[in-house]
Amino acid sequence: MGVLSEILETDETMTVTDIFFSNGQINWDAISTISNIILVAALVAITYWYAKKVSEQTEVMMKDRERDRILEEVQDFLTPTVHRLKDETNAIRENKVYWDAYNDKSYIIGLSKLLPDEIDYGSTIFDIITKYPTLKDQLFSHDRLYDRLNELYSKIRDEIIMGSDFKDSLRVMIEKFNEERGPSNQLTGEREEKAEVFYTMCIINERIPGRTSDQSAPYLDFWDQYKDKLLRFKDTTPIQNLEKEVENTLDQVKKLNEKLLSEIKSIIGKYREEYHLTKKEIDPERERLKRTLGSEVI
Repeated sequence: MGVLSEILETDETMTVTDIFFSNGQINWDAISTISNIILVAALVAITYWYAKKVSEQTEVMMKDRERDRILEEVQDFLTPTVHRLKDETNAIRENKVYWDAYNDKSYIIGLSKLLPDEIDYGSTIFDIITKYPTLKDQLFSHDRLYDRLNELYSKIRDEIIMGSDFKDSLRVMIEKFNEERGPSNQLTGEREEKAEVFYTMCIINERIPGRTSDQSAPYLDFWDQYKDKLLRFKDTTPIQNLEKEVENTLDQVKKLNEKLLSEIKSIIGKYREEYHLTKKEIDPERERLKRTLGSEVI
């Protein structure tokens, strides 16, 4: 039986002196046993403390790396998308959505696709749409609506050009316009060559996008003079039906943008709380503008 067992089996009234002294002699076995117990306990405690600290430091390092990745998601995609959605909603509300076609490519000014055509598997966008499937569906729905609008505008263009005497009428208008003006104020050269494409865009948009009131040039004057006649080429049932589809699709975009804004703001709010992100980190450009302008930027 060991020394410790003997100690534990001794009378409960045994004193410390009785344990460490036996027959007037120091009980080295008891001292050694208890010392070893204390050392082992201390070693266990130190090992546990050290392991806990290492674990805490590792967790902090992992959290920092994760925070950096989250910040990339916010700054590279989430915050810019919030701004784009707000701009799109304002453009729709203020009737500032235009269609333009150039070199076999067409664009919707005032709107944009939110996702690239190809998503890199290592990108922050891929991380986001993987973590948030609802957001992913909404983003793809938005871009499908964009493509649908592009398709509708293209059909309107084709109806204007192919479904009427637009080309012949436009040529006659230009000839008459040039006859009434001096050489320097005629619609000639490159503007005349591109008149069909240009004025088709003007008819679809019912204006010259980006034009200011102080601008004056032959191609602008021609629109002012013949605008009413040109707009009549839209007065057909097929085009009117297509325009109704455009309006409905734009309304869908606006409603979807509101859902997207709510979803993205919720994600940013979650990140802000969990990773202690500052306003400057979330939207560095907005904070820079605030400092530059010296007032609140909406």
